[in-house]
Amino acid sequence: MFHRTRRLAEKLFRRMRSGVPTLSLEEWESKHEPLVAEAVERILPHLPEGGFFLDIGANVGAFSRLLREKRPDARGILFEPVAKYHAICVERFADDDHIEVVNIALGDENAERTIFKAPHNHGANSLVEEIMHDRRPEAFVRPDTIIEEETITLRR
Repeated sequence: MFHRTRRLAEKLFRRMRSGVPTLSLEEWESKHEPLVAEAVERILPHLPEGGFFLDIGANVGAFSRLLREKRPDARGILFEPVAKYHAICVERFADDDHIEVVNIALGDENAERTIFKAPHNHGANSLVEEIMHDRRPEAFVRPDTIIEEETITLRR
């Protein structure tokens, strides 16, 4: 039993250090749901029934999904520039006529920009490349960690 546990731990550690996702997207979303639920609870007093919200950097739409469960009459626009996550949001909210999903990032200019994505962390997407190379020991990021790039549309 010890050897199997050790091999599993070593495999997990290698995946984290190599930049390969350690959690599936579904596992990652489930892990973060308590934090997202806390954020939704903080927002609820400011969003009346039938209110309107923006989800800027919607990722997979977890925040909007939980918010809509609490405020089913609320309307929202989700902005998600990363193609993979935009597609997930479009699919997730396909039957929800209260939600519009837009494939852009909001910023201070109209431009095409590069967004940097860390495959080991589904929520780690940034226009600031330096953020992607966090050298803190607990970050599990090394100089050889894979960072993917994608051209996105930025709109003011």
